[in-house]
Amino acid sequence: MSKLNKRIPWPRWAFRASAFALLGLSFQAQAELAPEGAITTLMVQAKDPKAYIEGLAANRALFEALGSQAAGYCLTRTGNDYGGQLFVWNAYGSLGDAMASAATYDPYAAPAATAAQRSVKYSALFKPLKAFELKPGYERLWRLEVGPEDLSAFLDAITELEAAIQAAGHDFQAAVFNSAGGGREEAGVIHLRAISPSARAAGAVMDDYYSGAAWAPLWDKAYGYVRAVRSDTFEECAIFYTAP
Repeated sequence: MSKLNKRIPWPRWAFRASAFALLGLSFQAQAELAPEGAITTLMVQAKDPKAYIEGLAANRALFEALGSQAAGYCLTRTGNDYGGQLFVWNAYGSLGDAMASAATYDPYAAPAATAAQRSVKYSALFKPLKAFELKPGYERLWRLEVGPEDLSAFLDAITELEAAIQAAGHDFQAAVFNSAGGGREEAGVIHLRAISPSARAAGAVMDDYYSGAAWAPLWDKAYGYVRAVRSDTFEECAIFYTAP
């Protein structure tokens, strides 16, 4: 994938905090501070992931028609449920824009050439629950069950953890998402992403933890709010489209 991993100018926008009445897990209303923006995902099984991704990257007209502010992919590298596991994501400035786009695009009516390259698993909509810069890299994804009563404390703990890991010298971000419309695959879970610029950098964070880093207790604190882990994977993520 070296062709797609070249340095790309990142979007000038990033998700920023704003007041939002968040519908939390189990749709229990909570008043939270959540960032603006939303992301749609299409989970697929690709016969040839490299060819599929390069074909999408060349099809700028598709993402312009969808009204995406940015788009890219995440390819599962470890913890796969099946070969060729990846998803295509599109970023939008609001939930309204994301849902409108999802309502106009039917992945099952894709051109024959595209359909022949992959099989569709499911799609979902994600709302970020903490501010982060849209800067994909090598990412560890946990799909977690966190009770609604613990969600605020969990977000505070993750934010504190992120700052401590950065202060220790790591290029690192933590992103947290709530899903909507993801069917049984995403019902009742939140996504926690530990984002590093490379696999080596991601491993360095883990080495630091197991070596007794000063920030390690903060991870243990955050993990204390987790009821169950649905899955744990590493993903290679990149951006291949930004709006003009």
